[in-house]
Amino acid sequence: MFDSDLEKACSMAVNYLSRYYKTKNELDAYLTKKKVSKDIIKQVIVKCEEYGYLNDEKYALSYCEFKKSSRSSRQIKFDLGRKGVDQKIIEHLEFDDRAAVKNLADKYMAKKEKTKENTLKLKNFLARKGFKFDDINSVVGENNENWD
Repeated sequence: MFDSDLEKACSMAVNYLSRYYKTKNELDAYLTKKKVSKDIIKQVIVKCEEYGYLNDEKYALSYCEFKKSSRSSRQIKFDLGRKGVDQKIIEHLEFDDRAAVKNLADKYMAKKEKTKENTLKLKNFLARKGFKFDDINSVVGENNENWD
């Protein structure tokens, strides 16, 4: 009976992981929700890691690559932490927030007049997104003439 429970849990895990790439923590939460025992969950996670279906480091890199044009490094790190990615993995990620700030600033100012008021609104918008003020001020200062 134990083997069939393990096989059933593995099948559920593979089905769950086939839709989207997930973290160990997300798979654990999913299987717990499906009322699978903790011992079997540990075995399933080990098997999924062995087969390459589950890798938090690859997940973090992929997530970072996908979100880096629209989110700050702070927001990405927070999201990854919330998804259960190990803090050591998150610390090794490299970010260039200036590119994201420039991208969002260009989109924001595309259909707006270049006024002090709109520039201030842009800075506030970017600050709420979690970008550093140094990055915001340098990108906004460089691009002021481009938004004419």
